[in-house]
Amino acid sequence: MKKILGSLLAVLLLFIAASVGTHFLVDQNVIRQQVVQAIKQQSDLDLGMSKASFQLLPWPSFHAEDLTLSRSGCEPFARAHTAHADISFLPLFHREIALKDFAIEGGQASFSQRGDRHCSSWFPLVTETQDNETASSKDEKSKSSDHTPWHVSFGALEIRQTQLEWNSGSETSYPLQGKLFLDHLALRDVQGNSPRLDLDATQDGTPVSLKGRLGPLKDLFVPSSRPWVFSLGLSVGDKNRNNQVTFEGVIGDLSHGGKASLTLQGHSATLQDWKILFPQAILPDIRELEGTISFKTDSTTSDAPFHMWGYGLTPTALSLHMGSITLSSQKESVKLDDIKLTAEGATPVLHAEGVLEAAPAPWHFMVSLGTPEQIASVLAGDEEASLPIDMQIQEGKTAQNVAAKTNVQFQAQGQIGAKTSRLTVKGNGTLFQIPEMPFLPMAWNQLAAGKKLQDFSLQTTVTLGAIAAPKRMDSVSFEDMQVKSQALNGEGSIAFSRLTQSVPRFDAHLHFDHLDGNEFLNSAGANESSKVTKHHTGHSSSVLERLVSLSKEWDGLADVTFDQFKLGDLTYHDLVVYGLMGDGKLMIDPLTARVDDYPLKARFAFDQTAEVSHLYFTSESFLVPVSLLLKTLHQPEFLTGTIQLDGKLALQWRKDGEFLSSLEGPLGFSMTEGRIEKSFLAPLAGPAASLLKLGKSSLKLRCIAGKLNFHNGQAELGTMAMQARHYAVEGKGKIDLKQKTLDLLVLPHIDLADNSVSTPLQVTGAWDDPRLTPARDNQGYFQMSVGGSERDACADAVRDARGGHPGPALSAAETHSDKAKGILKALGIGGKL
Repeated sequence: MKKILGSLLAVLLLFIAASVGTHFLVDQNVIRQQVVQAIKQQSDLDLGMSKASFQLLPWPSFHAEDLTLSRSGCEPFARAHTAHADISFLPLFHREIALKDFAIEGGQASFSQRGDRHCSSWFPLVTETQDNETASSKDEKSKSSDHTPWHVSFGALEIRQTQLEWNSGSETSYPLQGKLFLDHLALRDVQGNSPRLDLDATQDGTPVSLKGRLGPLKDLFVPSSRPWVFSLGLSVGDKNRNNQVTFEGVIGDLSHGGKASLTLQGHSATLQDWKILFPQAILPDIRELEGTISFKTDSTTSDAPFHMWGYGLTPTALSLHMGSITLSSQKESVKLDDIKLTAEGATPVLHAEGVLEAAPAPWHFMVSLGTPEQIASVLAGDEEASLPIDMQIQEGKTAQNVAAKTNVQFQAQGQIGAKTSRLTVKGNGTLFQIPEMPFLPMAWNQLAAGKKLQDFSLQTTVTLGAIAAPKRMDSVSFEDMQVKSQALNGEGSIAFSRLTQSVPRFDAHLHFDHLDGNEFLNSAGANESSKVTKHHTGHSSSVLERLVSLSKEWDGLADVTFDQFKLGDLTYHDLVVYGLMGDGKLMIDPLTARVDDYPLKARFAFDQTAEVSHLYFTSESFLVPVSLLLKTLHQPEFLTGTIQLDGKLALQWRKDGEFLSSLEGPLGFSMTEGRIEKSFLAPLAGPAASLLKLGKSSLKLRCIAGKLNFHNGQAELGTMAMQARHYAVEGKGKIDLKQKTLDLLVLPHIDLADNSVSTPLQVTGAWDDPRLTPARDNQGYFQMSVGGSERDACADAVRDARGGHPGPALSAAETHSDKAKGILKALGIGGKL
């Protein structure tokens, strides 16, 4: 029996030697070329090896060095230093080299998507030629198989110590780029329908693990219409980071990425951890993200808005929770907390709920949108697509725990579309603070942002234009607007257009029953101390400067009327403001109103289109708070009250320092009630200067009035008078606006017991540090006058300043007793001033 078995074994070995040895014991280069041809036929890829050897004893095996893998005529996308595998014995009888455990050691692989698809190594690894070939190509390959007697297959694949890189290129909207160092990658059952994947890698010291099952790997190289099923588990970082994701699904056509159904679920401590894999991706700052999201895609048409290999998949259902998300821009960041996103069921509607962290209080929001598919169509730019929206925002952490003191809430309902959106917005609250709106210019936000409205209500229709640039709408309009609060009550419309262009435009048509301008026109520095200092250093932006700045950046029209408008202590009636701006020009004409029974009219024009800027101002008896005027001119606020302006001014300048010195034209100014700081009067008080330091810091004014004529950097003061109780000053002279010097003759006097004591003074030198010297008469003597005067200097000065226009009445001159306390009252010491 042993002899029979021995004989059979000898015959078998002889048969193997005859059938296999003729192919393997011949020139190794011939065998290597046959393997290269087999790889080319099976995958359309070129395999290169500097050295390759096959052996049968002690068992069949394969060894190669310096391997490369590439497309024809292209640079290699994969390299390996060494490769080794055991060969299955029986498949050799069928002329098949079946590599049981193919191990690759040391190398690099780079999968990239290029404009030239032929050289692309991105998945799937199907060339354009293969993609277009059908049954005819299969017939050609079957014929060519006669010249390639050997077939190569892999039972398992193991890769160690290899650098892996990927780059989806610029063909997609969201390119994926990254790299990993593969410590170990194992693929089992490579020839089966569900190969197993086990990968351990690192990147910058961070461990990465990927495990699961894939679809048939040969479908990556040969077009196939059968479903490709996979399930993968990915983790990044150590266990403490808890960044784990499961990705599974079915792809109907792997070569085109169409008709896919995918599910992604897991947990991430922070989305920024995933930048290890996708360093070029713009990932929002989301923390404690967990949940499930399902996708689908159908790229059966060439113009489909979402393509799988373009990473634009349509969500079909989701259930996500985010602990927090921070959205940052160049200027500021917005933080959202406890966000829940759900869209489940047969017709899933997206619901979002969370908390917007904003000063001075958080806001709870609830939003219902259309289905994820509708949202995807809108984002893809489908002009016919739209989705309903129902949004509620309430001040407070939760819908049930609304801030009791403010109780502000808004509701918006309507339709959102790719081309246009229209929402009806309603809101109300006890106390509402106007937020900053990023699509508006700084000048707009300075006027309103941060202001508080008590007993607030709002109703308007908001129309949003198309998104013509990334994250920017082309237009926003507020129509049929009605807004009420204690500070205002108005209606009208505001439209902002061309927001994506270099020069946007606004159109405002508003009517207010009443508006308290003190709530809106005060600058950001209005709460700062307004104490008068000898040297004025720095200033805040005035309303005029904001408008001038706005005209550089915007075109616009403002047609605004007020039944009542309060500014300072003034209440304007029937105020009309019609303004045009654009191309560096600003014109307000007309500007009309009434105060009591006095008609007011003014005109303002500004032109900064040339190197030299021009400003024109005409006033036919217009009343303004003197503090607003001083603030506009960046002067110390030494006066309080209402000033009347009558005149016509023009000025031009190249820089801020030439502003006042370029004034041209006459201007009359008059105040009939108000207060004046003693620190301003002291330099003009002569012998009484030291006494002005006593008592209160200001004096009550009966009048301050004068007429200035500006010309060629000089201001000629024709007639000026000021009276504060028992103290009065008259004067005339010149002011050099270029040198900022004074040359005035003033006559300060104090009324005591029906007598007037006065000493003429010469005021010269710099206006912020004047020199006062007693004036001399023609004979060179100093002068002092004691005695009463029947002339009312205030009445004369006010009449001249107004130029015949009506204005607030001048109070009657006071008569004084001969009591000694009149001296103290004259200096603001004791008594009511």
